[in-house]
Amino acid sequence: AIGVGLGGWLTVVGGAGAPGTAAIETTRDLVVFPAIAAAGVFAVHLALDVAAARVRAVRAVRGSAAE
Repeated sequence: AIGVGLGGWLTVVGGAGAPGTAAIETTRDLVVFPAIAAAGVFAVHLALDVAAARVRAVRAVRGSAAE
């Protein structure tokens, strides 16, 4: 996410068909949005890890009961 933000910033600064540096808000575009994206990825990853751990725990309990 940081790389995408920096790439957008370089496009604006480079002036390659971009409206100019006034079109980008450095704090929001380079800090806030990447932080939100990172938090979202972390939350999804955590939820999937918890779900996988629950499945493994149920299988382990069922496997030990069958022995």
